[in-house]
Amino acid sequence: MSKKRKGFLICLAVSLLFLPAVGGQASPKSQALIQQGHQHLTKQHFERALKSFEAAAKLDPQDGQALFFQGVALNRLGRFHEAGKKLDQSEKLGTHPDWAFERGWAHLGQAEFSEAVGRLKAYEKKNAGRGQTSEFIGRAYFGLGDAKKARRYFDKALKQNPGLKQTVNLYLAAMERSPQAKTDQKASKPWGIFSNLAGTYNTNAINLGNGATLPTDVARQDSTFASTSIGGNYRLRLGDKNQLAFGHQFLGNAYEVSTRLNMMDNFTSIQFRRSLNQKQVLGITVSNDFTIVQTAKFRNQIGFRPVFGWQLADWLTSEGSYAFGFGEYFFPSNANQDRDGHSHVVGLSNYLGVPNTKLRFLLGYNHLWNRADGADFDFQGNNLNFAVSHPLFWEVTAELFFSQGWNRFDNVNSLTANTMRSDDVSNVFTQINFPIHGGVRGFLRTGYMRNKSNINTFNSRAHQGNVGILVGI
Repeated sequence: MSKKRKGFLICLAVSLLFLPAVGGQASPKSQALIQQGHQHLTKQHFERALKSFEAAAKLDPQDGQALFFQGVALNRLGRFHEAGKKLDQSEKLGTHPDWAFERGWAHLGQAEFSEAVGRLKAYEKKNAGRGQTSEFIGRAYFGLGDAKKARRYFDKALKQNPGLKQTVNLYLAAMERSPQAKTDQKASKPWGIFSNLAGTYNTNAINLGNGATLPTDVARQDSTFASTSIGGNYRLRLGDKNQLAFGHQFLGNAYEVSTRLNMMDNFTSIQFRRSLNQKQVLGITVSNDFTIVQTAKFRNQIGFRPVFGWQLADWLTSEGSYAFGFGEYFFPSNANQDRDGHSHVVGLSNYLGVPNTKLRFLLGYNHLWNRADGADFDFQGNNLNFAVSHPLFWEVTAELFFSQGWNRFDNVNSLTANTMRSDDVSNVFTQINFPIHGGVRGFLRTGYMRNKSNINTFNSRAHQGNVGILVGI
């Protein structure tokens, strides 16, 4: 018998020991059906058990046992809303020592996390030492985004019942990648500030194609440059299920090869998130990205991006998204090369964790439609993304990211007589992250970027190396 099944049967047996504790004296026929349902429960035949308890309730509507154990069966079938109703009805006819545990479970299943914490803590006071209770409280705090308390109760659950190790470890892994709770966030603090400073060397800093002529004031294409960013966010919780977040980030690059490349970027966003239940989350982000190159306005882009996230299994979370962008470019260009326009992107990302390890994967795909005022920039693109991360030793982590894109343009390019542009875009990066002190971390990154185009002017490649620090408050 597996530890999980054994733990479940012990948990269920506790409830069944107190069969007479709910309601008044049941009729013999009703009691016989409840005992029959009890046998189905111990075999984990929950549908059969539910039918027995429903039949018992029809024979004796005042039998609180039948209503309570309908709630028990419904919880285990994942029908939490119905379970809550039956448990509330049973409470009016009597009490059961495990009522608060079952009602807390029903709240948890409906993403009513505050109510779940209240019920389960009340149960814990009278029934100390039960690991499943601590695990459920940890899940509720996980749903509330309180990573610190969630971890404390998960650790407590493992001490009380080591058989919960596999389930708890999967939730701890989910915390690392979950949109609702990051292990490095403090839920008591609704705001965050972050910054980074990096030095970079790029072999093709101005991203010129092989057939392009260098600007007159640039003697070489490779360059070092300094990059810095600072940003912050504020999260406003609107009840247990809703959250509104405001964020802003400034990014600046200063190039050694030419001040003409110096760039400043300001990205502002508002995001609304709603927890539909414990495993499904909906998010909507509205953003504005404004870029200055040297001292002149370069681009302004407005974005709208709804996202639906679904934890399909303890080791798999999928995210479907759509993004709309409207961009305006301020530099002069001829009519064919006018980039002003809009884009649509649909995508699917899958975040995977190998059970009982800290190995994490990302597999994603997106399709892009870009429509510009200039005929040269009407195109469609397909893009595949892959990433993997794993701790090396101590708190040092290694990451690998790879993406491959295929952009196919709709019109004959204005730089050619009869060629429709076709680009294959490859990116690969490796990064090592390591702790320095407190909230300060360092990173080393190497990367390679290639744009393989059928038009020589756009055919380019670059190698890049970075070293920097990250600071989070």
